[in-house]
Amino acid sequence: MQREDQRFDLQQQQLTRQIGRQDKAEMQQQDALTAKSAYAKIAAGGDLDDNDLEVFKRNPWMDPRHVLSPAMQGDVATAGKVFTGELNSNAPEALDAVNRVFGPDIQKGGGGKKRIVQVMPGQTEGTVVFELEVTGDDGKKYTAPMTKNRGTANDADDEVLEVPIEKLVDRVSGYKLLSGVFNTPENRQAALRYGQQMGLAPKDQMGKPLAAPVQKAEDKDLEAIAAASTMNDQLSRIGEQISSGKLDLGPVNNKLAAARNAMGISTEESRNFGSLNSTLEQLRNASLRLNSGVQTDGDAQRAWNELITNINDPALVQQRLTEIRALNEKAMELKTNMIQQRRHNARAEPLDIGTVIPQVDQQRGLQVPKARAAPRQEQPASPRISNDDDYNRLPSGTVFIDPNGKQRVKP
Repeated sequence: MQREDQRFDLQQQQLTRQIGRQDKAEMQQQDALTAKSAYAKIAAGGDLDDNDLEVFKRNPWMDPRHVLSPAMQGDVATAGKVFTGELNSNAPEALDAVNRVFGPDIQKGGGGKKRIVQVMPGQTEGTVVFELEVTGDDGKKYTAPMTKNRGTANDADDEVLEVPIEKLVDRVSGYKLLSGVFNTPENRQAALRYGQQMGLAPKDQMGKPLAAPVQKAEDKDLEAIAAASTMNDQLSRIGEQISSGKLDLGPVNNKLAAARNAMGISTEESRNFGSLNSTLEQLRNASLRLNSGVQTDGDAQRAWNELITNINDPALVQQRLTEIRALNEKAMELKTNMIQQRRHNARAEPLDIGTVIPQVDQQRGLQVPKARAAPRQEQPASPRISNDDDYNRLPSGTVFIDPNGKQRVKP
């Protein structure tokens, strides 16, 4: 009978935990909808109600005061480089960015002020563990793995938190979506108003609106810069098609490709050639608009004319594509300088171009290779204990595996 009672109690506990997880998931979904609505209010210049503020209190990572902080966009880009393997997760700039991006989560619980000082592979494949430097209320510092409830071993919180890499990627992608609503000059002004109310932006940052001619010229330049952010990617893809043989240019090959397309017996190569001319014409127009009115204007026109009239020579095409990409980059820099100079002359604040033009990687989203987890670093295996004697032999601060397979840290 006693065994049956124990089994019933265990089933009740499992059911309670399951209901708790379901309730938490439903609340998270509802909070996400409320946060989205709150961001729309901010963009429209409206005020937040008590329910909005309560959601941000429960989910500090979604709080606009965090998302709209000046360093956030750069930090999100840095985190993206870590996920795609372009930057080591323990590089100083990566750790700085991760601490700012995930700050609200890191500081949960007690135990003092915390900072991530190392990212390590977790015990479970596809997870990571954060090593924290904790500064106690007495000013003393020590390092320990981040635990499940962000507390300390003295708080009976000794289960090491293993964070799935996909969860980190989802969080960074969420920041991109939340901040994306402010990627227009008008909505950026609304965000600045909110920032002033919450103490994020100085009172003189808004200043007077730009004069109509200055604003019109700025909008035109921003439109050209935005188009250029994807233009060079398209030019690079054409170059890659030529290098790989998927676009085989030449006097005979070009005529043969056109004939195949006309007769309905196209191949991948002929279809690539068929789209080449129309694509180049579109890119040419966008590139010339970008280079118009700056020092690269004449060079861009010459390079494009030589490219269009010498489409039979793959080596020349490759050379001109490289030259045009460089001219576009230079023109983007010059256009940006023109925007800032106009603003300086108008005694207006400099414009952070990245906040008003969606970046290419934001449109594509962060990608993490499915077949690869975070690189595993060589490190001593955590000891596994099976009884109290094993536990008692461990020195304080040791990370170990308990009999249930959980990673814990000894007080």
